[in-house]
Amino acid sequence: MGKYVIRKSKTGFYFNVEAANGQVIATAQQYKSKPSCKKAIEALKKLANSPIEDLTNKDAKKLPNPKWQVYQDRKKEFRFRLVASNGNNLIWGEGYSSMAACKAGVLSVQSNVNSEIEDKSVAEKKPAAKPAAKKPAAKTAVKKPAAKKPAAKKTAEKKTAAKKPAAKKAPAKKSK
Repeated sequence: MGKYVIRKSKTGFYFNVEAANGQVIATAQQYKSKPSCKKAIEALKKLANSPIEDLTNKDAKKLPNPKWQVYQDRKKEFRFRLVASNGNNLIWGEGYSSMAACKAGVLSVQSNVNSEIEDKSVAEKKPAAKPAAKKPAAKTAVKKPAAKKPAAKKTAEKKTAAKKPAAKKAPAKKSK
């Protein structure tokens, strides 16, 4: 026997109907709370034996809600959905390559309707994050002092010295 698996998403809760082999048969819409999600499972149990409306046949009779609808999507895959009494989609199935396989999906949901509920919304919580180890502070670009330049005064003296002719040495005194 299959099971209903409740999961938590970023925006709330949803459930999958899974076959005994763990394959997802159908997925429900998002619900804001877990009690609303569980209430939808109970609604599915009550509505599972609703008639099937074939939307691929233009001549088929339109049925009142609640009902199963089988249809073909843009990718030419066959899909099913369970439309509740209020007109909302309760669950829907994946794409199938044939109408027969799609209808078998509906029958699989119906045969698993009294399955147990497995709540994975609690078990899937991520463990509390460990405090991050302190990373060394990012190195900021520190300007290294440029090689010391001579003070402006000394530079000026060098320039002046280069421009002035060298002082003439006084003639050495002759010793007698």
